[in-house]
Amino acid sequence: IGDGELRERLEELAQNCGSPENFIFTGFRNDLEKIYSDLDISVLSSLNEGLPVAVIESMAAGVPVVSTDVGGIHELINDGVNGFIVPSEDTNALADKIAILANSPDLRSEFGAKAREAVYPYFDYSRLVQDIEDLYECLVADKEFMHLQLRGFRQKGDVTIKDSGN
Repeated sequence: IGDGELRERLEELAQNCGSPENFIFTGFRNDLEKIYSDLDISVLSSLNEGLPVAVIESMAAGVPVVSTDVGGIHELINDGVNGFIVPSEDTNALADKIAILANSPDLRSEFGAKAREAVYPYFDYSRLVQDIEDLYECLVADKEFMHLQLRGFRQKGDVTIKDSGN
């Protein structure tokens, strides 16, 4: 689902695997709520990411995730609790964790529920809008802004932003 620089190579690999009918390349989609509602497992096999929106969306939809250990994935997934994290480029570990979830509807359900709890409502758009509004109000009033990480997500503590006067 989606697109990227490796799409042509992946389509070629799918054609050469012996069962090309098992692969569907959808390209870009703007109806992701329909997609997520049909998924049993979401897999992120990236080699490089920041804080992957696809993982946040999957988790918010209650879909368990298997992901490579990239970028900020540990900020989202608690390995073995609400999803699985495997070493980057370890295709065997990725396949093993996918198989575990594929063969356990109860574990998929448990991980999916815990995944949703972990990201919603923290990543809801209304929280983001409120954060931006709070930031602007603090800047206009020349007050410190307590970043939200901040205000509950993963209990990391308080971070403040204050103008140093430079």
